Amino acid sequence: MIAIRPLSGAALVAALDDLAALRIAVYREWPCVYEGDHACEHGYLSAYSASDRAVIVGAYVDDGRPVGGATAAPMADHAAAFAEPFRERGMGMASFH
Repeated sequence: MIAIRPLSGAALVAALDDLAALRIAVYREWPCVYEGDHACEHGYLSAYSASDRAVIVGAYVDDGRPVGGATAAPMADHAAAFAEPFRERGMGMASFH
């Protein structure tokens, strides 16, 4: 059985280490995408806990181990590097929810 849970606030902070490890494991299977390291992944995921409009959805097996996840946040809450290509094309961040 897989349980799907939205993570935000304290639940997200508590899950950061496990989710960072999961992302690294997945990326190691696809090294052409990104090899990953714990500090980088933890930092990336931590940004979601800084936004009250962001969420990470985790997929967990019965023993509580994460086996999947998805992230979502308004574009304005992402790192500037994500938004810059849109800004360069005159697309304001208010149009992305």
